[in-house]
Amino acid sequence: MAAKKFKLCRLVQENDGRFRVYWNTINPDGSTRNNKCRVKDRKEGLEKCRILEEELSQTGLVEETIIDPEDRIMIDRFYKTNPSISLAEFIRRYMSFVAHPKQSRRVGDLFKEWKKHKLLTASNRENIRLTLSRVNVFKEVFGKKIVSTIQKDEVEKWLYGLDIAEKTRQHYRAAVISFFKWCEIDMTNIKCPKAVRPEPGIYSVDEAVQILHYTKVHQNKMLAPLVIAMFCGVRLSEFEYITWEELDLSNPDEDGDFYLSGGKTGRRIVHLPNVAKKWLLTCEHTNGLVFDFGRCKKHVDRIYDAFRRTIPEYVEAKQNGYRHSYCTYKVTCFGNMASVADEMGNSIQMIRKHYYKPTRKKDAELYWKLTPEYVDSLNLD
Repeated sequence: MAAKKFKLCRLVQENDGRFRVYWNTINPDGSTRNNKCRVKDRKEGLEKCRILEEELSQTGLVEETIIDPEDRIMIDRFYKTNPSISLAEFIRRYMSFVAHPKQSRRVGDLFKEWKKHKLLTASNRENIRLTLSRVNVFKEVFGKKIVSTIQKDEVEKWLYGLDIAEKTRQHYRAAVISFFKWCEIDMTNIKCPKAVRPEPGIYSVDEAVQILHYTKVHQNKMLAPLVIAMFCGVRLSEFEYITWEELDLSNPDEDGDFYLSGGKTGRRIVHLPNVAKKWLLTCEHTNGLVFDFGRCKKHVDRIYDAFRRTIPEYVEAKQNGYRHSYCTYKVTCFGNMASVADEMGNSIQMIRKHYYKPTRKKDAELYWKLTPEYVDSLNLD
C-alpha cells in the first residue's frame, strides 16, 4: 500500500482553556518524536503551526505513516458520513482522533465507562441519576455510531424530536454536552431548537375537521384533551384540574357541564356541549386526569408541546387557537357574550377585544355539529 504523508502539526485547546501546538518529527534512527509547546492564544498558535509546517516541508522532517487496513476501513466509514469535506481533511481529523482514543469508539461502549466515572465522582446522587437517564436516551439512538462522527445538526434534530417540554429539552442538551466533553469533543455550540410561536387566530371549520381526524388516527391519547379544548374553551394550563370523574357523559344528546376546581381565574362551571360528550364517549376512560402526564411532572410546557402535535403539518398552527375558535363560534352561534365570558373565566371586554373574531353564522353552526359520525362520513383517509 502506498505511503501517505501527514504533517502532524495541530493546534489544540485543552480542557483547561489553554492553547498548545503539537507536532511530530522523525529522529535519525527512524523513531517518532512528539513535540509540543504552549502558546498565548489561538492567533499565535495558528502562526506557530504555519511556521512549523514550512520548516517541516523544507527539511523533510515529516512523518510517513502507512495506513493499515483497519485504519483505512475507519477512514472510509468516517468519510462516507461527511462527503462534503475533502478526504485530506478527514484524514487530518482522523489522525487527531488517534491521539484521543475515546473519539474512535462507539457511543454505547463509551456510555458504560462514562456512567462509572460519573457515579464515582458525583456529589449529588439525584442530579447524576437524571443526567445518566438523559444521556441513556441519547445512547439508545446513537449507541452504534462512532462518537467522533456525530454531527451537531444530528444532535439538534434529535433534541427537537423528543416528546418533552422545552425547559426539559435544555436539561437534555446540557447532559449530552457533558458526555461529549468527557469524550474530549466540544459540542457546546449545540442549539436547543424551540417551537416557533404562531400568531393568534381561529381554526376554520375545515381545519377543525382535519385536526379532529388527524388526532383520532395518529394521536389518539390526545383526543379527549383536544375535544375539551375545542368545544369547552378551557385554558391548556387548566388540564391539571380536569378529571374523568368530573365529566358526566350520560345523555349524550343533551348538553351538560362540569366543575373546574382551579385555574388561572379560579373555580368555575364549564359548559359541556353534546358534541363534546359524543367524542369523549369514543375515548378510553381512565381514573384521574384527562390529560395523561405519564411519569412527568405536571408542567404546562408539557401540555403545550403535546397539543402542538395534534395539529397536522398541512394545517397552520394558531396561538391559543382552540380557545379563540371556541369563543368565536359560540358567540356567533348563540349570541350570549356574557355567558361565554363566564364559562371562559374572562371579562366581556377581554372576550370582545382579544378572542372574538367576526365570522359567518353558518360556519359557527356547523362547528357545533362536528360529531364523530359527521367527521367519519367525510372519508378523509
